[in-house]
Amino acid sequence: MNTLEILSKSMDRDCSSTAKNLLEILSSFKFVTNLLLMKKIFAFTTPLSKYLQSSSIDFIQALCIVDSTTKKIKNIRTVQCADDLLMEAKHFAVKGLLKLIFLKNVFDAKKECQVKIHPINVLQNQMISLEQSRFEGSRTILYDLSLLSFDRILDVNKGLIVPNNSFSSLVKWIPNLKLNELKNEYFSFSSCLMKLQKGMTLEQSNTIRFESTQSCNDSENSTLSEDSENEDSTIEKTKLNSLQILKLLNSYNLISAFPNLYTAYKYLCTIPSTSVSNERSFSKLKLIKTRLRSTMHQIRLESLILLSCEKDIPIDLEEALDKYASTSTLLQKSLLFK
Repeated sequence: MNTLEILSKSMDRDCSSTAKNLLEILSSFKFVTNLLLMKKIFAFTTPLSKYLQSSSIDFIQALCIVDSTTKKIKNIRTVQCADDLLMEAKHFAVKGLLKLIFLKNVFDAKKECQVKIHPINVLQNQMISLEQSRFEGSRTILYDLSLLSFDRILDVNKGLIVPNNSFSSLVKWIPNLKLNELKNEYFSFSSCLMKLQKGMTLEQSNTIRFESTQSCNDSENSTLSEDSENEDSTIEKTKLNSLQILKLLNSYNLISAFPNLYTAYKYLCTIPSTSVSNERSFSKLKLIKTRLRSTMHQIRLESLILLSCEKDIPIDLEEALDKYASTSTLLQKSLLFK
């Protein structure tokens, strides 16, 4: 504000005119009110945005957060909320020593009605229409996909009742899926998932115990009883994501036993629930392809973007060197035959 005041007294006409206009807008009561209103709306939408950008997402929980956020935004359209917002804007203006243009007549009836209803309704309608356009069309599919999460499978194994119309939207969306067979495979897999996960943890623990038996046999006998008691609780705490469940079906060769369920998990792991990954890829594109790299070929650009976006995938350096060395005889002599 102080900088704009200094620039408004400049000798340059364009600079002084622009500074005066910005100063008039920023010091207006309407701008302060809209700013505080957006702060309140962002307080509702920020938890939803963070949850939708998380790596492990439960679709039912996401839809519940969407509905709760929409309800909170709708509750802003009340006279009491408008009065609280106006008082907060007035205190902010007085505390910040702003030269408000509309502050003198802010509590006139006509001005008060305009300040209360117009910005709140416009912003509220924009936020609600945005949420409905993004989630209403795929709500039924998201409900079906949420049944494939690890927590829902455990709930079904413990006796949770699944609706009769479950997976109906998923069958319409994914070709070659059979509804009755998918339901039977889902219930069968939910009953044996804990045993499969228990087998995986037992294999990992047995390898560790086999290495430790050669050094200390007495200490192992005491720890075996403690491990067996806490084994079930540890397995329940270890949650599997959708990609790990897909790998579980592959590792135990259960594709032929659960073909429809395997196809559903492939679609769940392939198609993202939000556009966050795509937006991050475009952000990486701006960082990689700069004006100094404008002549980069498409193959090299795709490889660099893939390396930048998929940093969490481990790379075997020896295998990468072998593949790089096999591209020419000179590299083979330099890298392989030493």
